[in-house]
Amino acid sequence: MLVRLLSAFCVLLFGVSNLTAQGKTEIPIPTEVQLAWQEAELGVLFQLDLHTFTPGKWWPSRGDAPIEDINVFNPKQLDTDQWVSAAKNMGAKFAIFTVSHVSGFRMWQSDVNPYSLRSVKWGNGKRDLLAEFVASCKKYEIKPGIFIGTRQNAHLN
Repeated sequence: MLVRLLSAFCVLLFGVSNLTAQGKTEIPIPTEVQLAWQEAELGVLFQLDLHTFTPGKWWPSRGDAPIEDINVFNPKQLDTDQWVSAAKNMGAKFAIFTVSHVSGFRMWQSDVNPYSLRSVKWGNGKRDLLAEFVASCKKYEIKPGIFIGTRQNAHLN
């Protein structure tokens, strides 16, 4: 009886119905992945790009040219442990890092793409923020997520 009431409630509220071949309504059961997402509850997004260091130049579709001097990427204090520790302290269970966004600059070491951390003076061209971020997530027991923007890329126009 309770199952039928809950099913009717879901149909009325959400328009959700899962009719079986016998015409009975069943409540949808979330998959393990869907359940894990629901249980994660709170997460954070960290975004850093060349445009962080170039005020007023941030969106290629508005006519901004690619950032030619990638050495504008020069954070004075960058500590992914600090980012993830703060996320953990606020109760986040996952963190997402934007490793490439509208500039097309890559926050990891790339043998293929020179428009990456390998080519900047900062960190002697040896820092890999993607690897550092994932290591910080493991250290603080937060699930890492990666965002790679593909819609805009000022470097490739």
